[in-house]
Amino acid sequence: MAAVAAVAGLNGCAAHKALLTGGARPDWVDGHSSQYPDSAYLRGVGMGDNRQDAESSARGQISQYFSSLVTVLTQTSSSEADKTRGGKTQSSFEDKVSRDIRVASQQTLEGVRIAADWTDPQTRTYYALAVLDRAKAGAVMRDKIEAFDHQCAQWQSQFSSASGAFQKAKDAMKLLSLMKARAKLNDQLRLLDGQGLPAPYDAASVKTQAAQALSVLAVSVAVEGPGASRVRSGIVAALSTLGLSAAKPGSAADIAINAHVQTQTLEVPADTDPGWHWVRSQAVVDFTDERAGRTFLSLKTDDREASVSDQEAKQRSYSGLAAGLTKKVSQALTDYLEGQ
Repeated sequence: MAAVAAVAGLNGCAAHKALLTGGARPDWVDGHSSQYPDSAYLRGVGMGDNRQDAESSARGQISQYFSSLVTVLTQTSSSEADKTRGGKTQSSFEDKVSRDIRVASQQTLEGVRIAADWTDPQTRTYYALAVLDRAKAGAVMRDKIEAFDHQCAQWQSQFSSASGAFQKAKDAMKLLSLMKARAKLNDQLRLLDGQGLPAPYDAASVKTQAAQALSVLAVSVAVEGPGASRVRSGIVAALSTLGLSAAKPGSAADIAINAHVQTQTLEVPADTDPGWHWVRSQAVVDFTDERAGRTFLSLKTDDREASVSDQEAKQRSYSGLAAGLTKKVSQALTDYLEGQ
């Protein structure tokens, strides 16, 4: 929140209007303003022991109106930093969409400015008024929403004309990602103009079509090695979170998921009770496009567990692998389907 306030502050300092020391108490200190009415401005009133703190607090008040966008900025930065492979940052379609939201939110918050300051002559408390022009900020939001609507129309057309189940699933994931981003921005636009921008498509219908496209995507799951049934359950659980289901053994599949599990007994750490048993299990998972006959994704996960029983330690490690794969497989497939 402080980082966003600092961005807004660059514009606010340049547009600073007036500093009032003493004198009559301004109406904006008590939450009302004849000069900056609610109908035309979002207002934030801050107070502090000095002018800088008061102004920072005032900007923060306005930033709170856009708390969901601030969260997007933080999450996007983290996800982009984490998605690296071979020393290169990987960018999914969803990351790109989130960056579009970040640009729109930064442009909006750059419109925040400090309109006035006042110091209470008796308490020496500093007050600051930050304002954001609703019309100007709303224009920024509308431009980006309309850009999303244009992209949605393109992906809707491509989704409708796609012939293969795999391609339809890819187009569906991109379309849903755009729709979620559009909804976030439209929520913020409603804060500015009280209305938002009606979608040029039926969101419920699009979601239903996308869900159907994912539901018919056939995915086979085969696991070899110790704890195979437990690990397979974790992969199947990941598919269900995406609206996918595992195909019956022997049936044709669009995607084949093949996993191999290995388990090894570890030496007991010197600082651990020698009566405990330590094991480490690892799963290597490959995803193959059966139509194209190529492996398009691979991931690896492992889990280390201990118990007074060797068998119990192994069972715990299989459960740990399953839990890890439920999360990793879901994210990996989402990134792939969106990114192609």
